Amino acid sequence: MKFVFSSDMIVWFDIPNAELYNTVGWGNDRSNEDPPGEQIYFWSNRAAMFLCQGRGYKTGFFTGHQDRANGLTGLFCLANTNVQVVSVASNDTRFSFGGRTLPGVPIYWLWYESNIAANEVCGYHGYQTGILSDMSVTGQGFSWLGFRCWN
Repeated sequence: MKFVFSSDMIVWFDIPNAELYNTVGWGNDRSNEDPPGEQIYFWSNRAAMFLCQGRGYKTGFFTGHQDRANGLTGLFCLANTNVQVVSVASNDTRFSFGGRTLPGVPIYWLWYESNIAANEVCGYHGYQTGILSDMSVTGQGFSWLGFRCWN
């Protein structure tokens, strides 16, 4: 199935890199000045969510566009009405979570493993797709994983 965003669902922003580098979670795994493609995927998703929420949207993701000469990074933000939050435990056996042997630690997942997990969880809950954007460690051997899902 092909998914198409309409103009009322998504907005594109050019984010100043200075703002990006000061976003919660950015640089937790590497240098603060690494571009999105060189950050651990989970932290990139989380930073995109915070940047979009600061602009009145529910979540978002980086476009891949980088204007290094002007210090800008592209960001898509999704409207609140189109996005639902779904939380599941990392030890929920209904999902493979990208086939990871450490399912409760998404900061180590590769980008495609994170997307597989998001598609599994969001699809199970009746949505077409989504992204992994939150994690809450419980100290009890599993984490709560937060997904932003949409149709």
